Amino acid sequence: NSVGAAPGQRLELSGDKTLFVLPGPPREFNAILNEEIVPWLKERFPDARPNLVHIVRTTGIGESDIVTILEQANFNSEGIALGFYPGKGKVEIHLSANPEKEPEILGAEQQLLDLLADFLDPEM
Repeated sequence: NSVGAAPGQRLELSGDKTLFVLPGPPREFNAILNEEIVPWLKERFPDARPNLVHIVRTTGIGESDIVTILEQANFNSEGIALGFYPGKGKVEIHLSANPEKEPEILGAEQQLLDLLADFLDPEM
């Protein structure tokens, strides 16, 4: 840890799994992540590519109401991970998938924009 005293740990688990344990303070967490873990991952998985992530931001509607709208419209996100991140008066919807799924992400994103047009965050 180049910026503090709290150590991080890498634990090799059975089944070719690795667990990283990091300190809580953001400055120390980020230092270990960027200086140790990211280089380790890049060396171990040189061909890995990060997922694509698209974000739709809404305001004035709750998560459960968004889900209801999507269900009523038979919204299909097959092959795409959807994440709902509610905050004060806002909900972010994250769509993520492998880069090969970019056309599907773009299609799903456009569907969300159309279905939730009345609730899109103007700062988006």
